[in-house]
Amino acid sequence: MPQNLDSDTRNIILKCGSCSIAVLSTASLYAQVVVIPRLRSNPIKSKLPAWNSPPLLLGCLGSLALMLIASALLTQTFILSSPKDYNDDSFISRDLSSSINFCEEDFADSDYIAEPANTASSLASYCPLALLGMYGTPRKEWSSRIAGHKRFAIAYIALMAIGLGSTTLHALLTANAQGGDELPMLWFTACLAFCVIDIIIKGNAIPPLKNNSGRWLHWGVSTSVVVATALYTMLRGSFVFFYIMFLLYCWVAIAGIITICFVLKWNDDTFRANVLLPLAVCTAWLAIFALMAWLSELVLCKEVTHNFVFGTGLAPWIWNRAVHPLWHCSSALVAWVLIQILLACQGLQRGWGEPRLRWYGAPYVTFYKPNTRIKRA
Repeated sequence: MPQNLDSDTRNIILKCGSCSIAVLSTASLYAQVVVIPRLRSNPIKSKLPAWNSPPLLLGCLGSLALMLIASALLTQTFILSSPKDYNDDSFISRDLSSSINFCEEDFADSDYIAEPANTASSLASYCPLALLGMYGTPRKEWSSRIAGHKRFAIAYIALMAIGLGSTTLHALLTANAQGGDELPMLWFTACLAFCVIDIIIKGNAIPPLKNNSGRWLHWGVSTSVVVATALYTMLRGSFVFFYIMFLLYCWVAIAGIITICFVLKWNDDTFRANVLLPLAVCTAWLAIFALMAWLSELVLCKEVTHNFVFGTGLAPWIWNRAVHPLWHCSSALVAWVLIQILLACQGLQRGWGEPRLRWYGAPYVTFYKPNTRIKRA
């Protein structure tokens, strides 16, 4: 999390983050304690196995642990392959032109990589999940569909761009690298917002409604992305401006997914009970976990790493090496599961079959007895 922000910007981020945690925790508890038991108390026609969100969450935490282990190993590889020459002071003259910085000490262990742990965790989290979605087993669940698969390709490409941009930013800490990290974040969240609005507009119609709503939605979101990209390019020095744009897209997606889970009437409640709500609850808790890591770096970095009382023992190492990598890995999983939620909803709308959950290193959506012939929507 950025450490060189003014107090007003930090307060805005803390308030927005705390509000997000409150909303996500309330919605997830309501779904887990009230809605899911009520739906499962009704007669269930489907014989597909139900997924409870706690085991699903435990599985995701296992995936999170594997990504953190891979990040730690890759960090050591970076440090050993490009060691620090402590007699070389050339890093002082480096072009550290990014408007943000992070808790990990710059060029402390390498003359070539500013933040080895943050760099490694970017590569070990976003990129593998993006490759899994584009080329792994889950790919066939969307790439073979005649209609509606391009948005998921865009989502996985944007996720890969986030990983590569974040890697470059943490390695160099330059303004251009910062743009390579933050712009894909805007594009990815815009893609999520587009998919969510499209699902709400089409409702539970099978096949999806054939009207002009998709046209204005395409143009509206595309225009907003172009405008946001242009404004970001002109105002790149202001992190708060990027944060506001990013937050707007995120809140559209969050509000839309809450609407899909609790308001939109699906024909088959087994879909909500066994697929949609377990995935949504899992996503909410992973997002809370990620936000807590993000905010703890913002609030406690200086206190832990510089204070005489707290800045001893294991705590400084955790904030220097583990907190931001934890944000990378958990936010990458959040992005992955969000894509699966949208895939399940669109597949049900378009008559691809009955969505169900499988596991391939991470949870993914497949379709039971999909239609063999699917007309272009």
